[in-house]
Amino acid sequence: YHKMACLERKCGQCGVHLMELLPEEESNEGVVIWRRYEYVSTGKFLANGQEKKKLALVTKETPPSQMFGYFKDLLKDYPLHSFMAKWQREQLDSLLEHLPLDHVVAIHDYSEGYTCRSQDETQSEYFDVAKVSLHVTILYRHSTEKNDGIESTEDNPEVVKEHVFVISDDVIQDNNSVHKVQELLNTYLTKDLGQQITVLHEFTDGCVAQYKSRHYIGDLSCCLADHGFLVQRNFLETSHAKGEQGAAGANVKQKVSNAVLRKTAVIRNAKDKKEFLEENFSTPATPTFASRSKAVGLARRIFFYVPPEGDNAVVRRRPDRAFKELKGIRKLHCVKTTPEQGRIFTRRRSCYCLDCIGGEEENCTNKEWLDDWQDVKLERESAAARTRQVVEETEANLLDTAGRIADLAAKDSVVAIAAANDPDYDYYLM
Repeated sequence: YHKMACLERKCGQCGVHLMELLPEEESNEGVVIWRRYEYVSTGKFLANGQEKKKLALVTKETPPSQMFGYFKDLLKDYPLHSFMAKWQREQLDSLLEHLPLDHVVAIHDYSEGYTCRSQDETQSEYFDVAKVSLHVTILYRHSTEKNDGIESTEDNPEVVKEHVFVISDDVIQDNNSVHKVQELLNTYLTKDLGQQITVLHEFTDGCVAQYKSRHYIGDLSCCLADHGFLVQRNFLETSHAKGEQGAAGANVKQKVSNAVLRKTAVIRNAKDKKEFLEENFSTPATPTFASRSKAVGLARRIFFYVPPEGDNAVVRRRPDRAFKELKGIRKLHCVKTTPEQGRIFTRRRSCYCLDCIGGEEENCTNKEWLDDWQDVKLERESAAARTRQVVEETEANLLDTAGRIADLAAKDSVVAIAAANDPDYDYYLM
């Protein structure tokens, strides 16, 4: 690898500023037409008065020097981005190859929501479409004699790969729903399988609303009390977090869609979808598990259903799990929990070399590319601050909904709004 000083553009002997351009490329004369992505105004404002913007492809007409100047700015950040994408993936591969017996790996991602359609749907079903949320986890664990017919040992490690799906009518994908996923995984591993787990290694994308919010990292700091084991969460590089988890989600949705088209199943909600998949799609065509000498095949698919309401629903009123801002959170790629609630260790890069996997981090072979662990104490928000935040988010959502309706209600258009509490009408027309 290149030195970190070079990748972070702290080296004076290399860098984009040394790249020579042609005279025509540095010229301020003439006009060149090119396009770039940038945030543009939508003309709308959030409840806090902040202007709402969106990412769009914008056409530029500038001298060549401005286009190549922008190109050089992109090249400044690209080497570190490319290094991080490769580095985090290699750490995952190393961990899977040398997974300790009492450790488990979970790769998480939310799949695109599924829309329940029917071949013979009524008019009301067409206008009132049910949405289903689908969370996918690629789970790697050591096999046991009781559950898999063979016992994994240090001399003969046997790793089982399973796809775990959490299906719900609750389409809000936030830190609370991710915490519910962790609860279900804990129940499956420790109670259903009876396995003893000491550390769960998670790999996710850096979605702020789900896996990388300050509230969810606060949840991680309480994992020993919640689940009985420690968690090390690793964030894959931006735009490089797709993989088998995305394909697994698309696979089950395609299975359901095909059944609906063939009229062999009627899927009206998340519970219908879970029951159909559990009955018809739990066992893969060729279930296998594997040792270090061969690839890990899929052993089985596990499906969980989370109702929108009731005792097993996602709990969102958790005032003791609201935490204050964690500075530099966007640059973090590794968070390690401790037995002490509210205390974590953070790092800008993960490391799963043999020494770090074995717990001998002082002998780490990758120190040249790693920063030191930072001991962080997370502070909880006051009840008043949390209430104010909920009010602001609610107002922002209402304003956003009103803005979208206003966009629809243009000249010569017809807008149908569901009449939720009117016994005489299903919809109002504008």
